[in-house]
Amino acid sequence: MAGLGVGLLLSACGGGSLTLTEYVDRLNAINDRIVPQAEILITELELSTTPADVNATMERMVAVRIESVETTEALDPPEQIADLHRLFLGWEKRLLPIEEAMMIRAGSVAGWEEFFESPEVAAYRGALVEGKQFCLEFQSRLDATAERG
Repeated sequence: MAGLGVGLLLSACGGGSLTLTEYVDRLNAINDRIVPQAEILITELELSTTPADVNATMERMVAVRIESVETTEALDPPEQIADLHRLFLGWEKRLLPIEEAMMIRAGSVAGWEEFFESPEVAAYRGALVEGKQFCLEFQSRLDATAERG
């Protein structure tokens, strides 16, 4: 999900200049750029041997999340999915400080056990579960919007 990973200014009502197809194409392009980077970083996290390794990897993860948020925020969604865009962007923005806190925690713990049992890691796990559910709902609503034309 880290790849789902996507800092931006939404228009207050949406209404966008993009068609639904253009919006989806641009969102997919962001996803195609971000997801592989995030997947590599997740693998690095899984292979990390010290909290310092986690800290360094999370610094890079935060940079990827910032890119994702900024590029997604720059999209001007069509009115019929502006609410979905705001929901997705809101989740991405909520994940960023969680990842930052996890990065800081990793750099300050004495060992793995302390790190993995920290509230920051628990919050990260919860956010990823929330993100998975959100992605399923987002895709379902996007498909329904596309079917309605």
